[in-house]
Amino acid sequence: MSKSKKELNAWDRFWLSVKANEKIIWVGLLVILAPTFAFPIASNVFTGPSHGGTQMVIFGEKISGADYQMAMLDLRMVSRIRRVPSPFVTIDYTNPGDFRLDVPRFLIYGREADRVGIRVSDQELGSEVRQLYWTLAAQEAGREAMLKALGKAEKGEKKDSRMEGQQAFWQASSARLKELEERGEFTEAQQEDWYSKLQEMKVDRRDFEAALREVMKAEKLEEYVKNSVQVKPEDAVEEFKKAEQSRKFSFFEVRADEAKAEAEKAVTPEEIKENYDKNREQFEEPLAIRVEYLYVPVAAFGEKAAVTDEDVRKEYDRVKVQKYQTFVGGPVEGNSDLLTPEEKAARDEKAFRPFEEVAEEVRTQVEKQKTIDEARQVTDKIRERIFPPKPGAIGEKKEEKPAPEGATYADIAKDFPMVKTGTTHWVAQKDAEKTLGPEVYSSQFVSWFSQANRNLQDKTAKKDIEAPKSYVALPSGVEPKEFIFYRNPQVRPAGVPKLDEIRDKVRDEVVKVKLLERAREKAKALSEAVREGKKTFEDAAKEAGQQVVTTTFLEQSGVIKTPLSEEEKKKAEAAAAENKSKSPFPVPDDDSPAPKEKDHPGSRAILDFGFKALHEKGKVDGFAEDPENAACYLVRWDDVIYPDLSQFEKKRQRYQGLVLHEKQTAYVAEWSKDLYKRADARSALHGSDEG
Repeated sequence: MSKSKKELNAWDRFWLSVKANEKIIWVGLLVILAPTFAFPIASNVFTGPSHGGTQMVIFGEKISGADYQMAMLDLRMVSRIRRVPSPFVTIDYTNPGDFRLDVPRFLIYGREADRVGIRVSDQELGSEVRQLYWTLAAQEAGREAMLKALGKAEKGEKKDSRMEGQQAFWQASSARLKELEERGEFTEAQQEDWYSKLQEMKVDRRDFEAALREVMKAEKLEEYVKNSVQVKPEDAVEEFKKAEQSRKFSFFEVRADEAKAEAEKAVTPEEIKENYDKNREQFEEPLAIRVEYLYVPVAAFGEKAAVTDEDVRKEYDRVKVQKYQTFVGGPVEGNSDLLTPEEKAARDEKAFRPFEEVAEEVRTQVEKQKTIDEARQVTDKIRERIFPPKPGAIGEKKEEKPAPEGATYADIAKDFPMVKTGTTHWVAQKDAEKTLGPEVYSSQFVSWFSQANRNLQDKTAKKDIEAPKSYVALPSGVEPKEFIFYRNPQVRPAGVPKLDEIRDKVRDEVVKVKLLERAREKAKALSEAVREGKKTFEDAAKEAGQQVVTTTFLEQSGVIKTPLSEEEKKKAEAAAAENKSKSPFPVPDDDSPAPKEKDHPGSRAILDFGFKALHEKGKVDGFAEDPENAACYLVRWDDVIYPDLSQFEKKRQRYQGLVLHEKQTAYVAEWSKDLYKRADARSALHGSDEG
């Protein structure tokens, strides 16, 4: 029985949406890929193909140099026009101009397709040609829209020309492709247009269609093999049970921290360089920013904020209507100017909370405001020294001379001891707020990262980012705790830093590897002892100097939680109290409780091992490794809760698809090995095996 879309879950609806919009998605990808399809494309031939003699041998058949050259040209021509992924075209996405044609694979697949009887019908070929024409027409519409958008940008109508151009291409090409597919037409006029497009590319229509038929035939082979794979109903049920079950585990940690000092001393410069060279991708870092800063803490001016009783009374009179009105007396009738002082006092006594009742609250607020005012006055003086104005009186034309050089932060710190100065570490956008903290971080960093990323995309943009020519109040929108200046913001592009810049980080990784090796040896010995019954799980934990931790029931995507230590609890409570005090609004105690648990650092390693490697409850089989924390974990699967099988029908399609994909991938891998073995591809020039 077919299901309505309402019955499908979010996952199933997502894949239906992807399938329905597959062609449109491809057009979007062409925005990125199309400009990079530069030809001629390299070919992974044994040597350069010669026109005479035997080039290679497959399935015992001799392939002449001329036939090999023809296959390469056919594959190149089709790839050039189709511009979509193919099993026979490898794209190096780190170097978009590098495309390689796998001609031997193309020939092997073609011969095997002939053997099993795969054919491409005229109808299939016509459908592919029609789709190609629609895609090219959509690209033309996209290019026209992009050029129009870029033209507007040159006239100053648009700021971000590159972004506007891409957006225009996407919208126009997607709309045009959808329109053509819905019509489903391939009229005589369109066919003539298709032929002319091929002629413009110096491609003969008959040659192209013949080559396209050969490529499509070879491409159908893997689909033919995949279609031979079947999924049993019980396989999908087992996948459902495996994926959605919950398990309870017991585990303990095995470390070698006692050897850390020895390991650190034993690290050699050669080991550091070797680790850096072998694991460069591990040290790749995102775009980062660092900046010099100087901030003026408002709290440092509290003692200077002298508040008199008169100040408090004036503030009460100023804010009593907004803050202390009771509305008990109701609206005042008549002209209040005609009331006697006694009558006014009697009215105010009913309409507002008494001054005596709120005097301390008002005094506190006046002290806060005077403290902020004192801090702002000093900050304004600092600003004038850091950013001195150009010569000339106020209101007069400035002299044609540059502004005097501003004072350094060191100079300011000498004259104003309460200020704090420094330079941040290199910080990535996702870590900036947490790393820098509320004393240094502001929304200015969001602006800098946005500008830096745009500059990297737009080669015509200037690469520098600039600091504001004044100070920023932190936090913004509430009573400021400080005023901060920034200077000399710098950008470090994403990539792998030089070894000298991260030598300490690489050394730490080498030490981690050494400690993990020792932890692995200890964990292996303990695991074998428990598995062979020589030790209990608990005894092994004691030998490792650890306590056994037992989890709650968890799914594979879950997180193991462990209680905070007493020291961690105190820090968490202090942080919660600080956050509460910084809030501009009253926060009830129940709304900001301090956390009592934390994520276990080895959570992911333990759960992945527990769900994938442990096949029997109560048994210890190996151990989990956590390279990031230089630790191993002995894990025991204690209990399981299986999902409700009545829910399987709602998810049958998803799990059948998952199992089918897994089986197809494994089957195609084995089939491919067998195919290359049977093909016995060899270079006739060198006699070497290929595959």
